[in-house]
Amino acid sequence: LNIEISSNVFIRNFAGIQITKFPFTVETWYSADILIYNNIISNNTYGISGSPYVQNDIVVNIVFNTITNNNRDGLFLNYNASNVTNNIIFDNGTDIRGFNTSILFSDTVFANNISGTDPGFINGLNIIGDPQLVDAVGGNFNLENNSPAIDAGISIEFASIDFDYYGENRYLDGDSDGRPCEALCP
Repeated sequence: LNIEISSNVFIRNFAGIQITKFPFTVETWYSADILIYNNIISNNTYGISGSPYVQNDIVVNIVFNTITNNNRDGLFLNYNASNVTNNIIFDNGTDIRGFNTSILFSDTVFANNISGTDPGFINGLNIIGDPQLVDAVGGNFNLENNSPAIDAGISIEFASIDFDYYGENRYLDGDSDGRPCEALCP
């Protein structure tokens, strides 16, 4: 079973994306990959939330998302393995919260606002600091010209993410900006 959630704008909800009770009863033959990419998740209570009912044999890949201005947690994951790559997670109540989980971060921009189990940073390419969004509160998720996120993303091996939110080639100039859209976001 594979699930993809892509190219959405989630604004003013309880949770932008909530992965819960999936599956409630785990059979030995169950396995799944969940791919969450090219989304803008802002001004919700939670940005992306995963509950204890998400089983350990389900891997959540979170790539090329902008997760900002959510009241509580930008990213809250519990009891599952997750790969978080090429995202902007910034200015949430708590940017990242994880318990009893294995979260591997790579090439992600976030504030040093982390709670719970040590999330396991896998390389020095993460950027701790302000991504310099134009006006996220006002709905402009584009990057300022001096943003540390420009060209900070890495190439990833998922065919479906070779294109950005608008269907444009993500790697046109050889690298990516680590967000849903390479040119201008909505």
